[in-house]
Amino acid sequence: MIFKTGDMVRITYEGATVNGEIFLACSTGLSLTVSFNGRLGNYTGLMPLFWLEDRYIDVVNAKTVTITPMGRILPWPVSPARAANSK
Repeated sequence: MIFKTGDMVRITYEGATVNGEIFLACSTGLSLTVSFNGRLGNYTGLMPLFWLEDRYIDVVNAKTVTITPMGRILPWPVSPARAANSK
């Protein structure tokens, strides 16, 4: 999956998981910067990532980072017809 700036994601690093957002993304998906509240490992708030072989790794320690999409967030209020047509 190629992530885009603004995508909401779940970030897992060194056994800890937080919700976050794609802060920056290159068009090829080979590099990302994710933003989040709190701390993951040595990172506070922002984490730069690179795609290596079959996974994302953090830039500093080259440890695996799992990025899972959280789905689209619709603005509130959402009409039932709009929600049904947004898939």
